[in-house]
Amino acid sequence: MSGKRAGNANPAAFKEWLRWYCQAFTDQVWTIHEILSVGEKAVVRYSGQSTYRGGLLGLPASSKPVRETGMLIFRIAGGKVRELWTALSDLELVFELGGKVVPGSVKDATPG
Repeated sequence: MSGKRAGNANPAAFKEWLRWYCQAFTDQVWTIHEILSVGEKAVVRYSGQSTYRGGLLGLPASSKPVRETGMLIFRIAGGKVRELWTALSDLELVFELGGKVVPGSVKDATPG
């Protein structure tokens, strides 16, 4: 989100992303709906609501509540999270904030 990614980041980069996220989305309330685990893997299905304060992809602050949903898959070994896979509702969130998909804009938005 906003060019900042939480996945596969070192601790300092993750802290920076988390600081940005907590400023962009305040009043956070999260609900864990399910936790399933088998062997080294655990799956968490969750949803959350927060207030958007701005800073995501140039979308203006709305101060309105937004909803997110997602699933996280963790691989845990030696008491630590070793890998993380995510399925997030980021695109739905962008639409909820008034963002639109513009034909031809994907190439311009793709890094590198």
